Amino acid sequence: MSKPIDLLVKLERENQRLKDANTQLRKMNKKLSQRGYGYDDFIAELRETLHTEQGWKSHFSYNPTEKYTILDPCDPSHTEVAAVACSDLHLTENVRSDDSNGINKYNTIIGANRLYGHAQRVKSILARHRAMYTITGIWSPLLGDIINGTIHDEQVYTNDMTDQAAVVLGARLLKMFYLELGTLGLPIQIDAIVGNHPRTTAKMPTKQQAHTNMDWVVYEMLGDMLHGNDQFEMTTWTSQIGQRRIFDWNYRFEHGIDVQNGKEEALEDRLRAMFDDPTYRHATGYQGAAFDQIVIGNLHKSKFLERTIVNGTYTGQNELGQSWRLKPIRALQNMWGISPSHVRTFEYQLDMTDIKSERATNPFSEYAVWFLRRHGLK
Repeated sequence: MSKPIDLLVKLERENQRLKDANTQLRKMNKKLSQRGYGYDDFIAELRETLHTEQGWKSHFSYNPTEKYTILDPCDPSHTEVAAVACSDLHLTENVRSDDSNGINKYNTIIGANRLYGHAQRVKSILARHRAMYTITGIWSPLLGDIINGTIHDEQVYTNDMTDQAAVVLGARLLKMFYLELGTLGLPIQIDAIVGNHPRTTAKMPTKQQAHTNMDWVVYEMLGDMLHGNDQFEMTTWTSQIGQRRIFDWNYRFEHGIDVQNGKEEALEDRLRAMFDDPTYRHATGYQGAAFDQIVIGNLHKSKFLERTIVNGTYTGQNELGQSWRLKPIRALQNMWGISPSHVRTFEYQLDMTDIKSERATNPFSEYAVWFLRRHGLK
Protein backbone atom coordinates (compact mmCIF):
# COMPACT_ATOMS: atom_id res chain seq x y z
CA MET A 1 0.00 0.00 0.00
CA SER A 2 1.44 3.38 -1.05
CA LYS A 3 2.14 6.06 1.56
CA PRO A 4 -0.18 9.08 1.50
CA ILE A 5 1.41 12.20 0.06
CA ASP A 6 2.55 14.55 2.76
CA LEU A 7 0.38 17.68 3.03
CA LEU A 8 3.44 19.91 2.72
CA VAL A 9 4.38 18.22 -0.57
CA LYS A 10 0.85 18.80 -1.87
CA LEU A 11 1.00 22.49 -0.96
CA GLU A 12 4.42 22.90 -2.56
CA ARG A 13 3.16 21.36 -5.80
CA GLU A 14 0.07 23.56 -5.82
CA ASN A 15 2.20 26.61 -5.12
CA GLN A 16 4.50 25.73 -8.04
CA ARG A 17 1.50 25.22 -10.35
CA LEU A 18 0.19 28.68 -9.45
CA LYS A 19 3.63 30.22 -10.00
CA ASP A 20 3.83 28.63 -13.48
CA ALA A 21 0.35 29.86 -14.34
CA ASN A 22 1.22 33.37 -13.16
CA THR A 23 4.40 33.34 -15.27
CA GLN A 24 2.38 32.43 -18.35
CA LEU A 25 -0.13 35.21 -17.66
CA ARG A 26 2.69 37.74 -17.28
CA LYS A 27 4.11 36.66 -20.63
CA MET A 28 0.72 37.03 -22.27
CA ASN A 29 0.17 40.47 -20.74
CA LYS A 30 3.62 41.56 -21.85
CA LYS A 31 2.96 40.43 -25.40
CA LEU A 32 -0.47 42.05 -25.46
CA SER A 33 0.87 45.37 -24.26
CA GLN A 34 3.81 45.33 -26.67
CA ARG A 35 1.96 44.31 -29.80
CA GLY A 36 -1.36 46.06 -29.63
CA TYR A 37 -2.57 42.47 -29.76
CA GLY A 38 -6.28 43.17 -29.82
CA TYR A 39 -8.12 43.74 -33.08
CA ASP A 40 -9.21 47.25 -32.06
CA ASP A 41 -5.62 48.21 -31.23
CA PHE A 42 -4.37 46.81 -34.53
CA ILE A 43 -6.97 48.74 -36.54
CA ALA A 44 -6.32 51.93 -34.56
CA GLU A 45 -2.57 51.82 -35.31
CA LEU A 46 -3.21 50.91 -38.94
CA ARG A 47 -5.50 53.93 -39.24
CA GLU A 48 -2.84 56.11 -37.63
CA THR A 49 -0.27 54.94 -40.19
CA LEU A 50 -2.66 55.62 -43.04
CA HIS A 51 -3.63 58.99 -41.58
CA THR A 52 0.03 59.98 -41.52
CA GLU A 53 0.18 58.91 -45.15
CA GLN A 54 -2.96 61.00 -45.86
CA GLY A 55 -4.71 58.07 -47.50
CA TRP A 56 -3.18 54.80 -48.62
CA LYS A 57 -4.49 54.64 -52.16
CA SER A 58 -5.19 58.01 -53.70
CA HIS A 59 -1.66 59.42 -53.64
CA PHE A 60 0.34 56.24 -54.29
CA SER A 61 1.34 55.60 -57.89
CA TYR A 62 4.15 53.75 -59.62
CA ASN A 63 5.48 53.78 -63.16
CA PRO A 64 7.39 50.60 -64.13
CA THR A 65 11.01 50.98 -65.07
CA GLU A 66 11.33 49.20 -68.41
CA LYS A 67 9.09 47.73 -71.08
CA TYR A 68 10.40 44.87 -73.17
CA THR A 69 10.08 44.73 -76.95
CA ILE A 70 7.99 41.67 -77.81
CA LEU A 71 9.24 39.62 -80.75
CA ASP A 72 7.18 37.25 -82.87
CA PRO A 73 7.69 33.70 -81.51
CA CYS A 74 9.46 31.05 -83.60
CA ASP A 75 6.65 28.57 -82.88
CA PRO A 76 3.42 30.50 -82.24
CA SER A 77 1.36 27.28 -82.18
CA HIS A 78 3.01 26.13 -78.94
CA THR A 79 1.43 27.80 -75.90
CA GLU A 80 2.34 27.92 -72.23
CA VAL A 81 1.41 29.75 -69.04
CA ALA A 82 4.30 31.03 -66.91
CA ALA A 83 3.95 30.37 -63.17
CA VAL A 84 5.70 32.93 -60.94
CA ALA A 85 5.52 32.03 -57.25
CA CYS A 86 6.03 34.67 -54.57
CA SER A 87 6.12 33.98 -50.83
CA ASP A 88 7.96 34.34 -47.55
CA LEU A 89 9.14 37.90 -48.06
CA HIS A 90 9.08 38.43 -44.26
CA LEU A 91 9.15 42.21 -44.49
CA THR A 92 10.48 43.81 -41.27
CA GLU A 93 12.63 40.82 -40.31
CA ASN A 94 16.18 41.76 -39.33
CA VAL A 95 18.89 39.15 -39.88
CA ARG A 96 22.19 40.39 -38.44
CA SER A 97 25.35 39.15 -40.11
CA ASP A 98 27.20 38.96 -36.79
CA ASP A 99 24.46 36.79 -35.29
CA SER A 100 24.37 34.35 -38.21
CA ASN A 101 28.10 33.61 -38.54
CA GLY A 102 28.41 36.09 -41.38
CA ILE A 103 26.39 33.95 -43.79
CA ASN A 104 23.60 36.43 -44.41
CA LYS A 105 21.99 39.73 -43.60
CA TYR A 106 18.44 40.84 -44.28
CA ASN A 107 16.05 43.67 -43.53
CA THR A 108 13.22 45.53 -45.22
CA ILE A 109 15.53 47.48 -47.57
CA ILE A 110 17.31 44.31 -48.68
CA GLY A 111 13.89 42.67 -49.09
CA ALA A 112 12.75 45.51 -51.35
CA ASN A 113 15.94 45.19 -53.42
CA ARG A 114 15.42 41.44 -53.75
CA LEU A 115 11.79 41.92 -54.76
CA TYR A 116 12.92 44.30 -57.50
CA GLY A 117 15.60 41.81 -58.58
CA HIS A 118 12.96 39.07 -58.65
CA ALA A 119 10.77 41.12 -61.00
CA GLN A 120 13.68 41.90 -63.34
CA ARG A 121 14.74 38.23 -63.54
CA VAL A 122 11.20 37.15 -64.39
CA LYS A 123 10.91 39.81 -67.09
CA SER A 124 14.27 38.91 -68.62
CA ILE A 125 13.53 35.18 -68.73
CA LEU A 126 10.01 35.50 -70.11
CA ALA A 127 11.12 37.98 -72.79
CA ARG A 128 13.46 35.28 -74.08
CA HIS A 129 10.90 32.50 -73.82
CA ARG A 130 8.37 34.58 -75.73
CA ALA A 131 10.77 34.70 -78.65
CA MET A 132 10.47 30.90 -78.87
CA TYR A 133 6.74 30.28 -78.38
CA THR A 134 3.48 31.87 -77.24
CA ILE A 135 3.04 32.61 -73.56
CA THR A 136 -0.63 33.27 -72.95
CA GLY A 137 -0.36 34.65 -69.40
CA ILE A 138 1.23 34.62 -65.96
CA TRP A 139 -0.14 32.73 -62.98
CA SER A 140 1.26 33.96 -59.66
CA PRO A 141 0.55 31.95 -56.50
CA LEU A 142 1.12 34.39 -53.63
CA LEU A 143 1.73 31.97 -50.78
CA GLY A 144 1.88 34.07 -47.63
CA ASP A 145 4.25 35.39 -44.96
CA ILE A 146 4.51 38.69 -46.80
CA ILE A 147 5.31 40.39 -43.50
CA ASN A 148 7.23 38.90 -40.61
CA GLY A 149 4.73 39.55 -37.85
CA THR A 150 5.48 39.37 -34.15
CA ILE A 151 4.49 35.86 -33.11
CA HIS A 152 7.78 35.48 -31.22
CA ASP A 153 8.72 37.81 -28.36
CA GLU A 154 12.09 38.80 -29.81
CA GLN A 155 10.48 40.08 -33.02
CA VAL A 156 8.88 42.90 -31.04
CA TYR A 157 12.40 44.22 -30.45
CA THR A 158 14.14 43.23 -33.71
CA ASN A 159 11.61 44.03 -36.48
CA ASP A 160 12.32 47.34 -38.22
CA MET A 161 8.63 48.36 -38.48
CA THR A 162 5.40 47.76 -36.65
CA ASP A 163 3.10 45.13 -38.11
CA GLN A 164 0.65 47.82 -39.17
CA ALA A 165 3.26 49.81 -41.09
CA ALA A 166 4.52 46.58 -42.67
CA VAL A 167 1.02 45.83 -43.98
CA VAL A 168 0.91 49.15 -45.84
CA LEU A 169 4.44 48.85 -47.25
CA GLY A 170 3.89 45.19 -48.17
CA ALA A 171 0.80 45.99 -50.23
CA ARG A 172 2.54 48.83 -52.02
CA LEU A 173 5.70 46.86 -52.83
CA LEU A 174 3.61 44.00 -54.19
CA LYS A 175 1.72 46.44 -56.38
CA MET A 176 5.06 47.66 -57.74
CA PHE A 177 6.18 44.05 -58.28
CA TYR A 178 3.10 43.12 -60.30
CA LEU A 179 3.14 46.34 -62.31
CA GLU A 180 6.73 45.49 -63.25
CA LEU A 181 5.59 42.06 -64.47
CA GLY A 182 2.77 43.80 -66.27
CA THR A 183 5.25 45.47 -68.63
CA LEU A 184 5.39 42.13 -70.46
CA GLY A 185 1.87 42.85 -71.65
CA LEU A 186 0.51 39.51 -70.43
CA PRO A 187 -2.65 38.94 -68.38
CA ILE A 188 -1.73 38.11 -64.78
CA GLN A 189 -3.80 35.88 -62.47
CA ILE A 190 -2.86 36.26 -58.79
CA ASP A 191 -4.01 33.64 -56.26
CA ALA A 192 -3.26 34.78 -52.71
CA ILE A 193 -3.31 32.71 -49.54
CA VAL A 194 -2.22 33.67 -46.02
CA GLY A 195 0.85 32.47 -44.16
CA ASN A 196 1.36 31.68 -40.50
CA HIS A 197 3.80 34.40 -39.38
CA PRO A 198 1.47 37.44 -39.73
CA ARG A 199 -1.31 35.89 -37.65
CA THR A 200 -2.87 37.91 -34.82
CA THR A 201 -3.55 34.88 -32.63
CA ALA A 202 -1.20 32.96 -30.37
CA LYS A 203 -1.66 29.79 -32.44
CA MET A 204 -2.68 29.32 -36.04
CA PRO A 205 -6.50 29.29 -35.92
CA THR A 206 -8.89 27.01 -37.79
CA LYS A 207 -11.82 29.45 -37.73
CA GLN A 208 -11.52 32.57 -39.90
CA GLN A 209 -7.91 31.76 -40.63
CA ALA A 210 -7.55 34.50 -43.22
CA HIS A 211 -9.46 37.22 -41.39
CA THR A 212 -7.24 36.96 -38.30
CA ASN A 213 -4.09 37.29 -40.41
CA MET A 214 -2.32 40.44 -41.57
CA ASP A 215 -1.46 38.85 -44.94
CA TRP A 216 -5.19 39.08 -45.67
CA VAL A 217 -5.12 42.84 -45.05
CA VAL A 218 -2.13 43.13 -47.42
CA TYR A 219 -4.04 41.22 -50.09
CA GLU A 220 -7.22 43.24 -49.71
CA MET A 221 -5.25 46.46 -50.10
CA LEU A 222 -3.34 45.05 -53.08
CA GLY A 223 -6.55 43.91 -54.77
CA ASP A 224 -8.07 47.35 -54.24
CA MET A 225 -5.03 49.05 -55.80
CA LEU A 226 -5.11 46.73 -58.84
CA HIS A 227 -8.88 47.01 -59.23
CA GLY A 228 -9.89 48.55 -62.54
CA ASN A 229 -6.73 47.38 -64.32
CA ASP A 230 -7.99 44.73 -66.74
CA GLN A 231 -4.54 43.16 -67.01
CA PHE A 232 -4.86 41.76 -63.47
CA GLU A 233 -7.27 39.33 -61.87
CA MET A 234 -6.79 38.57 -58.19
CA THR A 235 -8.42 35.98 -55.95
CA THR A 236 -7.79 35.98 -52.19
CA TRP A 237 -8.54 32.57 -50.72
CA THR A 238 -9.87 32.49 -47.17
CA SER A 239 -9.56 28.71 -46.81
CA GLN A 240 -6.22 27.09 -46.07
CA ILE A 241 -6.10 25.38 -49.47
CA GLY A 242 -6.65 27.07 -52.83
CA GLN A 243 -7.20 25.62 -56.29
CA ARG A 244 -6.52 26.80 -59.84
CA ARG A 245 -7.10 24.90 -63.08
CA ILE A 246 -4.58 25.79 -65.78
CA PHE A 247 -5.30 24.18 -69.12
CA ASP A 248 -6.55 20.77 -67.89
CA TRP A 249 -4.14 20.60 -64.94
CA ASN A 250 -5.40 21.00 -61.40
CA TYR A 251 -3.05 22.94 -59.14
CA ARG A 252 -3.62 22.95 -55.36
CA PHE A 253 -1.72 25.47 -53.29
CA GLU A 254 -1.36 26.48 -49.66
CA HIS A 255 1.20 28.07 -47.37
CA GLY A 256 2.42 24.69 -46.14
CA ILE A 257 1.58 24.96 -42.44
CA ASP A 258 2.75 21.88 -40.47
CA VAL A 259 4.36 20.31 -43.55
CA GLN A 260 7.73 18.86 -42.60
CA ASN A 261 10.78 19.24 -44.78
CA GLY A 262 11.45 15.93 -46.52
CA LYS A 263 7.93 14.64 -45.85
CA GLU A 264 6.07 16.41 -48.65
CA GLU A 265 4.58 13.09 -49.81
CA ALA A 266 2.60 12.95 -46.55
CA LEU A 267 0.91 16.20 -47.62
CA GLU A 268 0.17 14.70 -51.04
CA ASP A 269 -1.44 11.66 -49.40
CA ARG A 270 -3.63 13.82 -47.14
CA LEU A 271 -4.82 16.10 -49.95
CA ARG A 272 -5.59 13.15 -52.17
CA ALA A 273 -7.56 11.55 -49.35
CA MET A 274 -9.51 14.79 -48.84
CA PHE A 275 -10.32 15.67 -52.44
CA ASP A 276 -10.85 12.13 -53.73
CA ASP A 277 -13.31 11.42 -50.94
CA PRO A 278 -16.88 10.68 -52.18
CA THR A 279 -18.38 12.97 -49.51
CA TYR A 280 -16.34 15.95 -50.76
CA ARG A 281 -17.18 15.22 -54.38
CA HIS A 282 -20.87 14.78 -53.65
CA ALA A 283 -20.99 18.07 -51.74
CA THR A 284 -19.05 20.11 -54.33
CA GLY A 285 -19.65 18.33 -57.62
CA TYR A 286 -15.89 18.25 -58.12
CA GLN A 287 -14.60 15.96 -60.87
CA GLY A 288 -11.13 14.98 -62.09
CA ALA A 289 -7.87 14.39 -60.28
CA ALA A 290 -7.59 15.57 -56.68
CA PHE A 291 -4.52 17.46 -57.88
CA ASP A 292 -1.84 17.29 -60.54
CA GLN A 293 0.60 19.54 -58.67
CA ILE A 294 0.81 21.04 -55.19
CA VAL A 295 2.54 24.37 -54.55
CA ILE A 296 3.54 25.44 -51.02
CA GLY A 297 5.82 27.93 -49.29
CA ASN A 298 6.73 28.07 -45.60
CA LEU A 299 9.65 25.59 -45.60
CA HIS A 300 12.02 28.26 -47.01
CA LYS A 301 13.86 25.59 -49.01
CA SER A 302 13.16 25.74 -52.74
CA LYS A 303 12.40 22.35 -54.35
CA PHE A 304 10.91 20.90 -57.51
CA LEU A 305 9.65 17.45 -56.55
CA GLU A 306 7.63 15.05 -58.70
CA ARG A 307 4.22 16.24 -57.53
CA THR A 308 5.05 19.12 -55.18
CA ILE A 309 6.73 22.47 -55.72
CA VAL A 310 8.16 24.10 -52.60
CA ASN A 311 8.86 27.81 -52.96
CA GLY A 312 11.81 29.42 -51.21
CA THR A 313 12.18 32.57 -49.14
CA TYR A 314 13.55 36.06 -49.67
CA THR A 315 15.38 36.02 -46.35
CA GLY A 316 17.76 33.13 -46.98
CA GLN A 317 19.52 31.74 -43.92
CA ASN A 318 18.69 33.41 -40.61
CA GLU A 319 19.62 33.10 -36.95
CA LEU A 320 16.99 30.41 -36.39
CA GLY A 321 18.56 28.21 -39.05
CA GLN A 322 21.94 28.68 -37.42
CA SER A 323 20.67 27.95 -33.92
CA TRP A 324 18.95 24.78 -35.17
CA ARG A 325 22.19 23.88 -37.03
CA LEU A 326 20.39 23.60 -40.37
CA LYS A 327 22.27 23.52 -43.65
CA PRO A 328 22.47 27.02 -45.14
CA ILE A 329 19.81 27.96 -47.69
CA ARG A 330 19.78 30.50 -50.50
CA ALA A 331 17.18 33.21 -51.13
CA LEU A 332 15.25 31.54 -53.96
CA GLN A 333 11.87 31.99 -55.64
CA ASN A 334 10.47 29.45 -58.08
CA MET A 335 9.25 29.93 -61.63
CA TRP A 336 8.08 27.31 -64.11
CA GLY A 337 6.09 26.74 -67.28
CA ILE A 338 2.78 24.93 -67.82
CA SER A 339 1.62 23.67 -71.20
CA PRO A 340 -1.50 21.80 -72.36
CA SER A 341 0.49 18.56 -72.55
CA HIS A 342 2.89 18.95 -69.61
CA VAL A 343 2.08 19.96 -66.04
CA ARG A 344 5.59 21.46 -65.83
CA THR A 345 7.92 22.45 -68.64
CA PHE A 346 10.81 24.83 -67.82
CA GLU A 347 11.90 25.30 -64.20
CA TYR A 348 13.90 28.10 -62.61
CA GLN A 349 15.05 28.77 -59.07
CA LEU A 350 15.58 32.52 -59.19
CA ASP A 351 18.46 33.36 -56.86
CA MET A 352 18.48 36.67 -54.96
CA THR A 353 21.03 35.60 -52.30
CA ASP A 354 23.75 37.97 -53.45
CA ILE A 355 21.45 41.01 -53.34
CA LYS A 356 22.50 42.40 -49.95
CA SER A 357 22.66 46.11 -50.56
CA GLU A 358 21.04 48.27 -47.88
CA ARG A 359 21.16 51.27 -50.19
CA ALA A 360 18.32 52.60 -52.31
CA THR A 361 19.45 51.21 -55.67
CA ASN A 362 16.09 51.02 -57.50
CA PRO A 363 12.53 52.39 -57.22
CA PHE A 364 11.45 49.63 -54.79
CA SER A 365 14.16 50.29 -52.22
CA GLU A 366 13.95 54.05 -52.76
CA TYR A 367 10.33 53.91 -51.71
CA ALA A 368 11.10 51.53 -48.82
CA VAL A 369 13.80 53.88 -47.49
CA TRP A 370 11.40 56.82 -47.65
CA PHE A 371 8.67 54.80 -45.92
CA LEU A 372 10.98 53.57 -43.15
CA ARG A 373 12.08 57.13 -42.39
CA ARG A 374 8.47 57.96 -41.68
CA HIS A 375 7.28 54.75 -40.04
CA GLY A 376 10.34 52.68 -39.07
CA LEU A 377 11.24 51.71 -35.51
CA LYS A 378 14.97 52.32 -35.80
